[in-house]
Order: sequence, then structure tokens, then C-alpha cells
Amino acid sequence: MKNYTFISEFKDMTYISHQIANNEDDAFILWYKSFIDSPFISKMQRVCMNEAFHDKDCAPVFLLGVSNILCWHAIAWGKRLLVNYMETMNLDCISQDYLYTFIAIYKGGTYIHQESASDLKESYTRWIMNFLTEPKIAPYITEAKEILAQYDADRVSPLIKQSEYIYELHLTILEYPFDLYVTKTPIKIE
Repeated sequence: MKNYTFISEFKDMTYISHQIANNEDDAFILWYKSFIDSPFISKMQRVCMNEAFHDKDCAPVFLLGVSNILCWHAIAWGKRLLVNYMETMNLDCISQDYLYTFIAIYKGGTYIHQESASDLKESYTRWIMNFLTEPKIAPYITEAKEILAQYDADRVSPLIKQSEYIYELHLTILEYPFDLYVTKTPIKIE
């Protein structure tokens, strides 16, 4: 059995959950069954989500440009549900075959990037340099660049929360929440 981490955005909130399953499809079904019964989802939103869940044209897809990350979305009674999920390793696991997966959420955008590095500090240092200079991202974070640039690996380390499968960093930048989630994602050799 494998662990899958789900990072879901719905109603301007981010929800993190884990599912243990044999594969991505089984994990998605388990996640969906638990998410759909959440008390913050209205009856009409459940109806919309169920329609999307059962529509074969709305199946989760692998994201381009990153390794082994799936995405699924639905519009539920006017509210967007966006789910990114991936197989994740225990953060204490010693292995050469993984990438650090960074998922940053800021001002309605979700930015995913992966780094190969020996530890979190090295991967964060690479990630922040790439994040601040990436042409596809830079225009959306222009006003936050100077503030984010101050958060080098040494300054950010005490602010990071760690669970078994995920690192979390929550900042407020120019009155907007900036949420960063980091996992170890196995590299799959097909």
C-alpha cells in the first residue's frame, strides 16, 4: 500500500488529507468519498461534484512539466474545487529516488514545481530562486517578490511545520495568505 497526499482548494480554503491505497485511482476514490461528506459542502455542491466525479471526461489527469502529480477539478454550484495529489513518501525515508514537490498557493493561483536535492534546505533554496524568476509565475507575484526573497532557507526553517508526509509553511504577504506545501514524491521508472 502507498500513501497519497491530497491538497484540495475549495471556498478559498486549502484542505490536506492522506489516503492509503494500492494506486492513484483507488486513492482518488477514497479521497472523494471522504471529501464529499464534509460538513462544509452543501447539498447542491454535492450534486455538482457527483456529476463531475462520474463523468469520464472529467477524470484526474497527470500534470505536464512535473513528475507523477495528478489534478482534478469541478465546479460545484459556483465554487471551484481544485485537487492536486501525488504518491508521497514518509519525510524521514532515506532514498535516492524522489523529488521534493513544492505546491505554492497565492492570490488564487496554484504553482507546482519539483526539485531534486539532498535535503529540504537545498531543495527550498533552489525552489525559491526558480519560483521568483520563472517567467510564467513572476508577473503574478511581482509585488511579493521582494518579501519572498527575504525568506531564505535559514530564515524559513523555524516557520515550517512538519507532519509524517508533508512540510507546511504559511505566511501573509501583502495581506494575502501564501501557503507552501512540500512533499517527497517518488520517481517512478516506467
